[in-house]
Amino acid sequence: MTDMGKSRVTRENLPQVVEFTLRLCESQLQDAQRDPGNYALTRDLQIAVDALQLINSEIHAKTRRSKDQRSCAFTRYVIDEEDRIVMDPALKETIVAIEEVYRRTDVI
Repeated sequence: MTDMGKSRVTRENLPQVVEFTLRLCESQLQDAQRDPGNYALTRDLQIAVDALQLINSEIHAKTRRSKDQRSCAFTRYVIDEEDRIVMDPALKETIVAIEEVYRRTDVI
């Protein structure tokens, strides 16, 4: 699953996709933070990392929020900031798909 555009997020692979995508975003965030001119990319990636960390922690926790209380923070950010988002479009779509599958999933 190295090509984000070809990966499909499912209930079965959700934990692995979250881990992979989180590591990818963290790495890209570290790179972006080295250049002060990358403010927009840094902002996009920080919001993505925060959202993925929350999902990852909830996946691994013994107790989880009910479906209606699960965060879709990144998806809301995409809706609000669509025209200003500069991160890789395939990565953005993968994170939105992760949130959608996570929001609908009962047990992982």
